[in-house]
Amino acid sequence: MIWNHFSRCELFLAICDKWGASVLGGGLGGVNRGKSWCWPLLASIFVTLSLAVPASGGVTASQVVVVVNADSADSRTVANYYIQRRGIPSQNVVVLKNIPNQETISVEQFRELILKPLLQEIDRRQMSSSIKCISYSADFPTAIQIDSDLNGIKDRPIFITPVGSINGLTFLCQMVAQKNPQYVSLESNLYARRAGSHFFNNPFSANQFSRWKAIESLVQEKKHLEAAEAFEGVLVEMPNQFPSAYLAAEQYAQAGKVDAAVDMLQAAVETGWIWRKPTENNERFTPLKKDQRYHELLAKLQDKSFEFQPAIGFESRSFYGPNGVVSSLPSEGLRYVMSTVLAVTRGEGTTVAEAIDNLDRSAAADYSFPEGTFYFTSTADVRTTTRKPSFAMAMDALRTLGKKSEIVEGVLPQRKPDCLGVMIGSADYDWSGCQSRLVPGAIAENLTSLGGIMTPGSGQTKLTSLIRAGAAGSSGTVTEPYAIQAKFPHPMIQPFYADGATLTEAFHLTVTGPYQLLIVGDPLCQPFAKVPRFTIAGLKPLDVVVGSLNLTLTPAEDRQKHSQPLLLQVLLDGKMMIENRFVNKLNINPGDLSEGFHEMALIATDDSLLQRQFEVRLPFYFQLEASDFYFEFQQEVTRVENETLEVELGFPRADSIELRCYGEVLGMVKGAKGKVEIPTSSIGLGQLPLQPVAIVAGKEVSGAPKILTLK
Repeated sequence: MIWNHFSRCELFLAICDKWGASVLGGGLGGVNRGKSWCWPLLASIFVTLSLAVPASGGVTASQVVVVVNADSADSRTVANYYIQRRGIPSQNVVVLKNIPNQETISVEQFRELILKPLLQEIDRRQMSSSIKCISYSADFPTAIQIDSDLNGIKDRPIFITPVGSINGLTFLCQMVAQKNPQYVSLESNLYARRAGSHFFNNPFSANQFSRWKAIESLVQEKKHLEAAEAFEGVLVEMPNQFPSAYLAAEQYAQAGKVDAAVDMLQAAVETGWIWRKPTENNERFTPLKKDQRYHELLAKLQDKSFEFQPAIGFESRSFYGPNGVVSSLPSEGLRYVMSTVLAVTRGEGTTVAEAIDNLDRSAAADYSFPEGTFYFTSTADVRTTTRKPSFAMAMDALRTLGKKSEIVEGVLPQRKPDCLGVMIGSADYDWSGCQSRLVPGAIAENLTSLGGIMTPGSGQTKLTSLIRAGAAGSSGTVTEPYAIQAKFPHPMIQPFYADGATLTEAFHLTVTGPYQLLIVGDPLCQPFAKVPRFTIAGLKPLDVVVGSLNLTLTPAEDRQKHSQPLLLQVLLDGKMMIENRFVNKLNINPGDLSEGFHEMALIATDDSLLQRQFEVRLPFYFQLEASDFYFEFQQEVTRVENETLEVELGFPRADSIELRCYGEVLGMVKGAKGKVEIPTSSIGLGQLPLQPVAIVAGKEVSGAPKILTLK
């Protein structure tokens, strides 16, 4: 026997039982799936995912929404820069008004002023099926007071403190929107990876826990055939549950049913089981050793560590089950949407200039495959000892990836010029004093109580000190969290990142109880990703399209630098249009597409567990020439010299013409031609895409955006 399948503490389910309904929603328990204001993460408005086409992981620019505080110049400026640097589509930018100018707001304010209008706008733009990450620009409240959601909980543990972070509660929006307090559970993130043996935990919600206990009893009573049939029954109901197929194989083998055991083992391999050594060393499979099919299956398996569940790419349409298995069935788990904060510039945050420098450095690090060492610091402080037991596992995983790592004694690594990543645990530190250097793209992370509280004078070194030092991303809790591993990134964040996960995936893969964690940085940064690059022939930027499109897609040939594309998604103006296997020849019929400017994004996904992605975007005109629009303004101005910007607009058939930026209407002219004036103080500094939209007989006809550089 290689482990005890049923000895793990069912902490999450125990909390669910104590507090009421299951955390798993819908058929799984108490989350209401009736009509809701909340975007398809809460209801079934998502585009249905075909079981024939696996969901795709990874994150690209077209899958990120940037949220801007309309009333903050800092928020607009940071967003303007990031959007242009990363090529975020204009339709992926949501500008919210009336955001309180303070660090802390109530959960009621968060729901009504931020979460509700944000998710409704994403749904209105028909982008729900493509968005994977919501990133807030500067000047949003980062701490959310959640007392009112927790009032009904009796005997609440002391470590469940009543403050959450803006991105933690956004990630957990399925429960937060419906005031389900189980979002504070230390096990609320079912996407996060855990010990490998966690696969063999109960796959059901709390209200079906008795069924799993009954199967456990059959195993303990050595009723092998009955147990095998029960596990097989789970697989029939939940086809993605490869652990149940593996457990069924064990029990059939113990019952002497060799053929049935091999059949179940084959089912496990076909649905997700990949580990050779645990299979080969499993004494329960001794009866299979003489079977040729068993050895053929072993040959298909990989020499990967089973100590920790492997990193998988994030998909917001997938359902993550309580044992870490991914499904496309609503009854089998929870949906999430990842979330980060691009910058914190109030209080003890960075300056706007520092935030922009950080985002620029992070974007430049993509696909750079930097050389260096991952450092884990060691002290007697509980902030270190909380995570220290997992250092060896993370270092083994890094070694497997060909990466160097080192445990260094003391608060910080000293005089290390090659820090690919750093994990520390100290209340206070001075990074500049250690004379070490963070390599561009590095995740630098500290476990301490007040790292995410930006109020001046609140004590302890802030996460922003690591951003200022050059980290692509860091995190900290927005209240006293207590030294609990579940609330902070697990040391496996570094090998997951080194394997090619995006920064936002690396964080969300390793925090099982994220409701209090503030994650700051560039969500798209991926210095170690080998992505499925490809080129497109058949359409050039701003070509005029009249009929259907015939495109040729050519994957990059260098397999040392690029992975092989497996899947292809095509988005048109942010809406999912095609999702299928990657093909070299693609015919697209625009159908009833409106005339004017449009943008198409093609996203390839490889066949790795992380499902790394690569995106190519093509702007084009449909049944309209660019010259049909008259659109003129001074494209580079300084705010000091220009309090207003004059823009001339014209379109022959227009009843009116709007000037838009990120969906906001900045001005309008009546008729087919005219001028608008924009106060330069209202739109933030940096590069902004201004776009003319003509209203013709009640329909919108868009022109191509032009970039305004405002200094």
